[in-house]
Amino acid sequence: MKSLILAAGEGLRLRPITETIPKVMIPLAGTPIIEYVVNALVKNGITDISIVVGYKKEAVMDHFGDGARFGAKISYVFQERQLGTAHALLVSQSALEGESEFLVLGGDNVIFAETLYSLLESSCHAPALLAKNEPHNVSQYGAVTLKGKNLVEKLDEKPRNSDGALISLGIYKFNGSVFDVAKRCVGRGELTIPHIIRELTTQKFGVRAVVTDGAWMDVVYPWDMLKVNGELMSSLLGSTAGTIEEGVVIKGNVEIGRGSTIRSGSYIVGPVRIGAGCDIGPCAYVSQSTLIGDNAAIGPFSCIKNSLVGSDSKIGSGCRISDSIISQGAAIGSNSSNTSGPCRIEVGNTYEKAELFGFLAGEDVVIGDGVVAREGTILGRGCNVAPLKVIQGTIPSNARVI
Repeated sequence: MKSLILAAGEGLRLRPITETIPKVMIPLAGTPIIEYVVNALVKNGITDISIVVGYKKEAVMDHFGDGARFGAKISYVFQERQLGTAHALLVSQSALEGESEFLVLGGDNVIFAETLYSLLESSCHAPALLAKNEPHNVSQYGAVTLKGKNLVEKLDEKPRNSDGALISLGIYKFNGSVFDVAKRCVGRGELTIPHIIRELTTQKFGVRAVVTDGAWMDVVYPWDMLKVNGELMSSLLGSTAGTIEEGVVIKGNVEIGRGSTIRSGSYIVGPVRIGAGCDIGPCAYVSQSTLIGDNAAIGPFSCIKNSLVGSDSKIGSGCRISDSIISQGAAIGSNSSNTSGPCRIEVGNTYEKAELFGFLAGEDVVIGDGVVAREGTILGRGCNVAPLKVIQGTIPSNARVI
C-alpha cells in the first residue's frame, strides 16, 4: 500500500516559529513532527511514501532525501499554491494512480505505529477514516457522527455542539474513485478533505469510521508544543555521550549529545534532552521535560524548566526560564526571567487561551540583561530588547524595545 503525507502548509498559528521552517519540521523531543508519521508508516510495512510539499519545501526534502535512511522510498509532490488538503490530494493523483487503496494523512500530527495499525488491520475498505473518542477536544477538530456501528453520518469541522461525536484524526483510507470527488469539490471551491468526506457519505457505500484508542497528538498553538513535548519526553531513555564534570548531579532519564559539556555543580532532573555541542553551567539547573538543541549554551546559575531551547541559542548567567520556547539563534542576557501561568494570547485576529505558558522568543531574538517577560509574551524573529525592560503582549518581528 502507498501513502500520501500532506506537508505543504505553513502553520500560521505557530508564528513566528514557522516564519523560517514549516510546521511539520518543528522538533519535539528532538524529532521533527513529520518524522513520527514516517516512522509509524514504516513500522507498519508501508514504505512507498509520497510527501506533498510547498511552503519551505527544502527543509522537508533535505531532511528525508530519498527516504533510504528511514527505511522508505520517498518521492515528492509539489503544491505550489497551498489552497487546501483536497487540492493537495488532487495534485497527487499521478503519484497514486493504479493503487486499489492508499492512505492519506497529515504530516503535522504526532502519531505512532499502533495508532495507524488500528486502521490498517480493520476490515473496513476504502473510503474510511480514523477517529478517536475525546469529547473535550471535539470542538477544536472535525466531529464525526456515526449512523449505526461504524457508518459516518456526517463530519462537521469545529462544531459548537458536538455531543456524542468522535474527533477525526485526519487519517484516511481512499481508493482511486476519490479523485473524481476531489475534482468536483475543488471546482466548487470546497478545498478540504472534510468536504470530500461529506460528499462520499451521500454515495452508495458511504464512509466507514475506525475508532482507535491509540496515541495522537496535535500541535495547533505554541503552548501545545510544550504539552506534546512533555508527553513524548516521558518515554525518553537516558544516555550520555558528552563530558560530565565532577560534582554534577543527574537524576532520571537524561540524554546528553556528543561534544556537550555539563560543568561542575550543575543539577539535571530528567526527562531532559541536551543536544550535541552544548555548554551547560557551571551550577545550572535543568528539569521538567526541557529540550535543548545542538550547540546551545546555558550560563552559570541559570534555571531552565519545562522549556524548548533551540539550537545555537545562548542563555546568560542567573536566568530563570520556565514554560517557554526559545527559538534557534536567540540570545538572552544575564539575570533575565519570565512569569508563567494561564493567559490569553493574540493569534491572528483572535485571542486564544493557554492554560500554562511563559513566553516565546522567535529566531535570532536578542534580549538584554535583567529583562522580565510576562506570561503570554510573543517576540517575533529578530526582535531586540534593551536591558532592564518588562515586556508583554505580541511584539512583531524585527521590532526594537528600547
